[in-house]
Amino acid sequence: MDSRDDDQDQQHVFAPPLGPPPLLNQEELKHLVQQGFLFLPLSDSLVSSIQKLFQYLELFYQKPLEDKKAMYPAKLGTEFGFYHVENEKEYVTLRCRQSGILLHRILCDIARASGLASSVWDQILDGTLSLPANESDMTHTLLRMFKYYPGQGVAERHTDLGLLTLCVGTRPGLQCLKCDNGQEDQEPSSYWVDATGPVVLVGQTLRTLASGLIRPGIHQVVPTPEGRLSVVYTLRHSTRHHQIDLERFGLEGSLDPNDLWKSLKLGFVNINARKDIRARMRRELDDKRQGCLTGQG
Repeated sequence: MDSRDDDQDQQHVFAPPLGPPPLLNQEELKHLVQQGFLFLPLSDSLVSSIQKLFQYLELFYQKPLEDKKAMYPAKLGTEFGFYHVENEKEYVTLRCRQSGILLHRILCDIARASGLASSVWDQILDGTLSLPANESDMTHTLLRMFKYYPGQGVAERHTDLGLLTLCVGTRPGLQCLKCDNGQEDQEPSSYWVDATGPVVLVGQTLRTLASGLIRPGIHQVVPTPEGRLSVVYTLRHSTRHHQIDLERFGLEGSLDPNDLWKSLKLGFVNINARKDIRARMRRELDDKRQGCLTGQG
């Protein structure tokens, strides 16, 4: 065999691309960044894991309230453990790994479509794609499991704070706001669409890193006669590094990850807190807005 043939063969050997394989096609990716949400079928293994989780939740939520509090003591406000909102819902917040891998693949799809390397997420996701070794090692990324009460369980219109969120429910009840630009001579309109399966939602952190070019997913939960169970996995940025290098995302400078988290929470009401806490947060927010209008804030 001619040595030139060997040279030609070697010229056609390429290193595998960095990062996970693509997940979304172009139309799916376009819908996600323009609408802020995407109905997405899940893999058989992930569906199986979530179904097993729903079976456990059915039994868990039948337990007395005090037993549930004892099993998963609340910590960090609503960020960990069992939480009860009277006449509305109850939920448990823990940490999980499996769904994060799916959302990481979507973030890599977004990066590649934007002309960025998939490794752009390495720093900001450090520690979020694995289970923490202990409580001090926990990140803001979380798994939240809801029980919405029949005829009462709601979550008001809102957007999530993180990068991406995966929502899966046992029944309809989750609604996403869809924007329709219409024809050139028509005003844009928006309307609610029912989630009939798993949904991926864009959060405020991803919107910020994309300079507002990606729309956050506006959504709400409406009451249903039967009530529903819902599993929500939210992928949030890591606070392990002292600074987030914004130049990786085509922006300028750097930002303390804790400052980013605090800035994202400003002006938002925690819709999963108790009703009295939500009311207080709204009053405080209204006072701040009035102060800004009158030049006192």
